[in-house]
Amino acid sequence: MLISGIEKAAILIMSLNEDNARQIINYLDQDELNAISVIMTKLGNVDSETVEKVLISFAHDLNQSLNIVGNSKTAERFLSRVLDEQKFNSVLEKIKNANTNTIWEMISNLDDASVAQFIKHEYPQTAAVILTKLPSYKSAKILKMLSQEYSVEVLRRMMHLDTVKIETLNNLEQVLESQLLDKESAFNTEDNTKVIAEIFNNFSKDDEQMFMCILKDRDPNAAEQIARMMLVIDDLVFIKGDGIQSVIKNIDNNTLIAALSGTSEEIRDLFLQSMSQRVARMVSDEITGGVRHSRKEIFEAQSKILKVVKAMISDGTIMIEKKFNS
Repeated sequence: MLISGIEKAAILIMSLNEDNARQIINYLDQDELNAISVIMTKLGNVDSETVEKVLISFAHDLNQSLNIVGNSKTAERFLSRVLDEQKFNSVLEKIKNANTNTIWEMISNLDDASVAQFIKHEYPQTAAVILTKLPSYKSAKILKMLSQEYSVEVLRRMMHLDTVKIETLNNLEQVLESQLLDKESAFNTEDNTKVIAEIFNNFSKDDEQMFMCILKDRDPNAAEQIARMMLVIDDLVFIKGDGIQSVIKNIDNNTLIAALSGTSEEIRDLFLQSMSQRVARMVSDEITGGVRHSRKEIFEAQSKILKVVKAMISDGTIMIEKKFNS
């Protein structure tokens, strides 16, 4: 197999004894050391033949053991022995950041059914941690593949992830490493209410109402917090100033027409009054006399608008008083 130069360097350093390795590492600048350290965590199993070829190519003596396993644990253990504390802590942070990004990118790329199959055999707390870290649209699909009772329990656990025990996270790392990705990661909880609200925003209207109704019975406080964070089409009346005009500029007419055909008159008027008379007349005519849109088409169009609105809120282009500010 082809091995890059930086991979050869990582294999070489890990095959040397500590004194020789320390001498080489001392000649590396911080960027080089960071790059090689990250590669060490991604080597996986390196067979003895490959190690031998690498060592011969660098004209160094072979180490006693030619089999190297490059992962986070072995890399951290090795680096802790050859680096001073300050340098080791700096490199360790780089390793953790690199592995955290990689693990969630890889899980996100797995098909939904595979993740659901894995999750359904885990404790709800484990599933809660995993789904909190995935894109909301993916978590919404996965939750629908699970039993209703289990899904609601997972949502409830997601609301209370502020104090996850380190032992739980370590165990989850080992499970993911051995069963899903053969990688390790550390988990940091985020604003869980906002994450779950994003998941609810990606449910269909029927699924949203079903899960919310059950959650209200099981955990009224959690349901209330989620409802406050959710952004629905009717909340657009709370956009400040001429924000609606900015939103309209980022939405094509077909999406706008489909979305407004299923809104209240208040929301429809809000949009129409923010358009030029000519465009408003055209949109209004299409809504009243044009092609009838299905519930699915209306929902998808409104979801597109809400995604645009949330992106504009996040980057500060527009402001809204009711949601995301509280």
